[in-house]
Amino acid sequence: MSETPETNRAIKPGRGNPVTRLLGSLVFALTVVLLLALACIAGTLVPQGTQVESYLAQPGGHPVLGVLSALGLTRMFYSWWFIGLLFALAASLMVCTGRRYRAISRVTGAARLRVVGSFITHVSLLLVLAGGMVRVIWGQKGVIQFHEGQAVNSVESNEGAMPLSFSIRLVKFELEFHEKPETSAAPMEKLMVEWAEKNLLVQFPVDLNVEHSVAAADSGASSAFKVTVLRHLADFSVDSETGEVRARSEAPHNPALQIRIVGSGVTNTQWVFARFPDFGGEPGSGAAMPLRFRYYSAPAEESGNRGTIKSFKSMIEVIENGSVAATRTIEVNASFSWRGYTFYQTSYNPDDLTWSALQVVRDPGVPIVYAGFVLMMAGLTMVFCVGPWLAGQGRTAGEVP
Repeated sequence: MSETPETNRAIKPGRGNPVTRLLGSLVFALTVVLLLALACIAGTLVPQGTQVESYLAQPGGHPVLGVLSALGLTRMFYSWWFIGLLFALAASLMVCTGRRYRAISRVTGAARLRVVGSFITHVSLLLVLAGGMVRVIWGQKGVIQFHEGQAVNSVESNEGAMPLSFSIRLVKFELEFHEKPETSAAPMEKLMVEWAEKNLLVQFPVDLNVEHSVAAADSGASSAFKVTVLRHLADFSVDSETGEVRARSEAPHNPALQIRIVGSGVTNTQWVFARFPDFGGEPGSGAAMPLRFRYYSAPAEESGNRGTIKSFKSMIEVIENGSVAATRTIEVNASFSWRGYTFYQTSYNPDDLTWSALQVVRDPGVPIVYAGFVLMMAGLTMVFCVGPWLAGQGRTAGEVP
């Protein structure tokens, strides 16, 4: 941030305490920023969070991940050294902010406005850092799972049950379908893939040899799973003599899919049955994976005019002091906020359409971060727009800026 000679003299560090001089030095601040940037880059390359635990629990888990986990690099953004770097950056900003505050009374005219703008900008950076720390310390994230008519007043999280000051009741859960073309007579088929620890539920059409990707929003490309349907049998059977898997008939008496799953360094091949969802797999087909599969196959006469699923939504009631305080409908990409908590529609059970799951997030640091962004825009405007404009006006009038 460029300053005039008068401004530079006003905010000159001086001698003072050696610790203050170190924290206020440009070299120290740039070093901390560089280390934080390198840590953030590494955090995008190394798997983070609970997904690492599931990988390590699998037979033959990647040994490198074990070493990284032992070093604390798989929970980098919550590690003591990363938080320490944030505190070091905050301390440096506080020292620089104090210098700019003291310099305000030492300059006049356009130079003072630029110093004020620089001071406001430094305060905004402190607010953004404070908002991030508030989120890490006091933020909450969990899941609500309930059936129609059921009311809950707590949220399930990795740290246990989080109590709410109000209750949430599921009034009704609904699936919304695309209209099915009248000319279509094929069965309605789909492969449902659930990743429970990521609260992820996706569905794919049953297309042979088409590779589909399954990845959570907070996961990198390296932690995605690839799912491919290899075989589709309308009436699954096994030859008792040869052990060969074949179709007994073309009638959909026992629909089954053979799928291949590639991810986390291993490959699985298993059978998924429409009428026996809890049975499947092939011995020795690979290590266990966190994905669960369900094959849904309904004849055309059963599916009626319903096409593929368009969206799913939950109508909920907020209950406070024994009465209904609010009624809302939550669906994908349409969240609902109440008392600092935000509710997102995440998943459902295709075999029990009275059940729904909502993700619950509480982030008290968001208002602080937004306030920091507003102050940052104001400060930068004063430094780079209003200040130079006033300086130009002063030179035009023959005044010293």
